[in-house]
Amino acid sequence: MKRILFVSFCPRRSNTTGITGKLIDSLAGLDRTKYEIDLLDTNFFEAGHKAEDFKVVRYYSLPNKKSASLIRKVPFIRSRYAASLAVKTFRTVIEGTKYDLVAIYHIPEYADRIVKICNNFGVKVLMYPWGGDILCCTGYAKRHIQKAF
Repeated sequence: MKRILFVSFCPRRSNTTGITGKLIDSLAGLDRTKYEIDLLDTNFFEAGHKAEDFKVVRYYSLPNKKSASLIRKVPFIRSRYAASLAVKTFRTVIEGTKYDLVAIYHIPEYADRIVKICNNFGVKVLMYPWGGDILCCTGYAKRHIQKAF
């Protein structure tokens, strides 16, 4: 059985699961005896993400810490904390389950760290760049995304 892990911040569109949910829904027709699809939701800022909204075998999300509500209010710190938490959670997921492919959907600025972890564990990486992911980012983010590619 091939295991695929999608890594996305799963932006919601109104009361739907957004583009990430549509992509995973389109893969629902795959043979479940041959493919297992999991999702790591790296969204730190939106509330209301539920596992039952996505048609996946395993749904992982960032741990909810007590200090998170305070950290979300501090502009520079919150993005760095969210990235660090996402990478740490990703490492925990990869160490716990053997995956054949990691698909990064909506390329974050910490994608280079995710790719490095995948390389260390011998996991193939597939990245889905969209226009805003790579065209509307800062120079700092652009360097890290280029390194990931």
